[in-house]
Amino acid sequence: MAFGLVSLFARAAATDPSNFAVFFVGLALVHDLVLVPVVMGVAWPLRNVTPRGIRGALFGGLAVSAIVAGFSIPFVAGWGIQPDNPSFLPRNYGVGLVVVLAWVWIAAAAIGLVRSRVRRGGRR
Repeated sequence: MAFGLVSLFARAAATDPSNFAVFFVGLALVHDLVLVPVVMGVAWPLRNVTPRGIRGALFGGLAVSAIVAGFSIPFVAGWGIQPDNPSFLPRNYGVGLVVVLAWVWIAAAAIGLVRSRVRRGGRR
């Protein structure tokens, strides 16, 4: 990170540090004002209706899904695509997002299942 920051300011004419600052602050605001409230708005009502053993897996899946979805929005939306340069965004990022989210929820379900069985097994 230090190398990146030094390069950002050392080559200010080519890197435009003010543009980076706007992008960085914008990402922080989107995280704090959009992603966190959405995840909390979904998680809060679920905490009373889900079994205690799977809450961690459920909330972890929600948090990871929000981060992955938030990160992928520019790619899925095609921001920065240039018709004369097909190498800028060469993949179908919508399909990639669905695949990654499916794996996140498969992992969350597996973790929740194992935890609930271990919890039940420990009480016998």
